[in-house]
Amino acid sequence: MAPFTVTKELVAEANDVLLRTLLEKLLEAEARQSGIPLASIAVGGNQTAADGGVDGSIEWEGDPEPTGWLPRRAIFFQSKAEVMAAARLKKEIRPKDVVRPIFDELAAKQGAYIVFSTDDPSKSAYDERISAMTEMLADVADGDAVLLDFCGADKIARWTNSHRGVAIWLLGELGRPLGGWRPYGDWSAPGAHAQPYLFDDTARVEIDGVTMSIRDGLIAMRKLLSAPGGAVRLIGPSGMGKTRLAEALFDDRFDPATALVSSLAIYGDAGLELAVGPALVAEQLAVSSIAAIIVVDCPPSAFNRQTGCMK
Repeated sequence: MAPFTVTKELVAEANDVLLRTLLEKLLEAEARQSGIPLASIAVGGNQTAADGGVDGSIEWEGDPEPTGWLPRRAIFFQSKAEVMAAARLKKEIRPKDVVRPIFDELAAKQGAYIVFSTDDPSKSAYDERISAMTEMLADVADGDAVLLDFCGADKIARWTNSHRGVAIWLLGELGRPLGGWRPYGDWSAPGAHAQPYLFDDTARVEIDGVTMSIRDGLIAMRKLLSAPGGAVRLIGPSGMGKTRLAEALFDDRFDPATALVSSLAIYGDAGLELAVGPALVAEQLAVSSIAAIIVVDCPPSAFNRQTGCMK
């Protein structure tokens, strides 16, 4: 098993609030990876508030083509941390036996309706749920244009594991030990990554013998790390801002077209106790064919043994 792996049993432990937050993070990860504007995503707040049958949605026009976990350009999600058998599905789709208006909207858009649930149905139970959902839309004009799916605990685990940074976040929320590794966030200081990176136009960085501005250096490093097997080593005195610069590699407020996908980031400080060393983590991820960007803070004594940033 690859490191930091989420299982369906762990997904089943999520409550409604955590499950909805997981949905939001997965949609953001897919959007960043595919170039879909984050403004295309909407996820509700209070789980107990009336939501019209939609807890989360993503809608976009043009590229990219719908594929994988986002099979249509308009997708509505209903997030429920509970068993969602036919009777419960009917309550969501046809409250008081009246189909929700959202399905007319989805039919017009040829969109998708996906139940996102900690339920873990077998193949036959999954088929029964899809059949029941289909029957519930029988009286909707062009209802067959709506793609229906049921994303249970097993599918959610696989989706989460495709974004290793999201997987680490979920494991942390569920109280599972991470051995000192963390997802993208405040690596340099509390609240740091939420603030825009401040550029000093007089500062310079040297890459492969070429001296350039920090702005150009960030873009160059992003290009190197976006290629499989790319590696960047940041060398400089303690306190000069190397970790803050590493955070900025993922910040899409600066040149969003080149920003690295933050949901792929895994961070560890080699100066502290890491239960699994960077080299072994990288090897396990590579063997498992899992995309990730590993960022390692190294003390001076480790410079000749480990790289500061690896993919």
